Amino acid sequence: MVINTIKQFVDKLGITRYQFYKRTGISKTTAYALYEDFKRIPDAETIDRICNTFNCKPGDLLDYVREK
Repeated sequence: MVINTIKQFVDKLGITRYQFYKRTGISKTTAYALYEDFKRIPDAETIDRICNTFNCKPGDLLDYVREK
């Protein structure tokens, strides 16, 4: 299953959820939901915004975990 690792990414940057949402320009609801729920996968536009803002790659935001 694909999971989002945005919480770990944001924490590693040393910024808050609020700063994450303000800097990316995505909605507060979306930013907070992505931060809190690793099962919520961002759409392509959201991934693009995050990657452009923080000069990262989609692989920095997503991971694959094999289901048992």
